[in-house]
Amino acid sequence: MEKVKLTQKQADLIKDIKDIDYAINIHGFNKRPDSPLQRLTTAELARALYIGYEVEPEFKVGDWVFIDYGEAGTEIGFIKGWINEPHSFYIDKCHFGANVNKARHATPEEIAKEKERRWWAKHGRDVWEIKLRDLLTHKRHKFVREIVGIQDGEYITNPNNERFTKQELQGLFNIACFAEDRKDV
Repeated sequence: MEKVKLTQKQADLIKDIKDIDYAINIHGFNKRPDSPLQRLTTAELARALYIGYEVEPEFKVGDWVFIDYGEAGTEIGFIKGWINEPHSFYIDKCHFGANVNKARHATPEEIAKEKERRWWAKHGRDVWEIKLRDLLTHKRHKFVREIVGIQDGEYITNPNNERFTKQELQGLFNIACFAEDRKDV
């Protein structure tokens, strides 16, 4: 039998229940509409008490979420608002709702990757899409290099015609200026 999914408030109340039989019997008679447990049927309460339960993650506006749409793909964004709280919300990237059952909190790595993708997209590029005349700044020594050629998957920089792979560029350099933003050429 499957575990019942509870909100954090419902789980907190269930932890305080000492007498399980009394709780199940009184549940049907106690119709306080403000009680989070009243959203459960008596059968769901019994399953939660005897079999166990899982706590649904609580989401709030501003949380970064990972949404799995199944065959339609996945998406990462932050919650911009609620459509039907606490069941569905919309994220900053789209106008249709996402069900909380298909979502989880995004990991720090997923958030960082999505923020990097968005930064590059804002500049009309794929992540680490380097073009001729782009300027790069060395991360540690702060000198500037210009991409003067791309050959056999390597990027050639001036002044010494040094060659770097894309992976080496990512590790050693930051973007200083995109070619299309330069005023000197």
